[in-house]
Amino acid sequence: KTQEFSKEDELQFISIIQQSGDRMLSTINNIIDISKIESGNEEAQIRRVDISQIICDLGDFFMAETKEKGIELIIEADTNEATSNFYSDKYKLTSILTNLIKNAIKFTHEGHVKIVYALSGDNLKITVSDTGIGIAPEKQKEIFDYFVQANHSHSSGYEGSGLGLSITRGYVKLLNGEISVSSTPL
Repeated sequence: KTQEFSKEDELQFISIIQQSGDRMLSTINNIIDISKIESGNEEAQIRRVDISQIICDLGDFFMAETKEKGIELIIEADTNEATSNFYSDKYKLTSILTNLIKNAIKFTHEGHVKIVYALSGDNLKITVSDTGIGIAPEKQKEIFDYFVQANHSHSSGYEGSGLGLSITRGYVKLLNGEISVSSTPL
């Protein structure tokens, strides 16, 4: 509120306030999503979706972040089927993939994040792998719980409310899918 700061300082403060507001809004939206999932008020809106297009769009979206971190983003289609003939909830599927890719990028400091997808009839299998820090075996089931990150030593210095994978798990169940994790910590 004072006039004693330089224009550069003021712009920096405004940026911090904007980032903090964005984080708070994201956390509130995540809590709303979790509440709807837990109360059974969340429903899937099943329509035809183009898996290749969704993954390509996400690849484009995350490309700048991976380049900035100096890691490679690899996308592989392991399918011969037309990926536009799959039925799912586009919003929830995009949210699932966004959370998985975002986490992979967040915890990878060198190497790559790889997305492989295969469509076989009504079954879609997506694998997101990375060369990141890994998760200890005893913590792997906990990462899908609310407000949990792998552990404090891994999560210190990393932003996040620990709700993304809980939402992911809820959406996967809502879409009659399965989710699992396999990891070895560094």
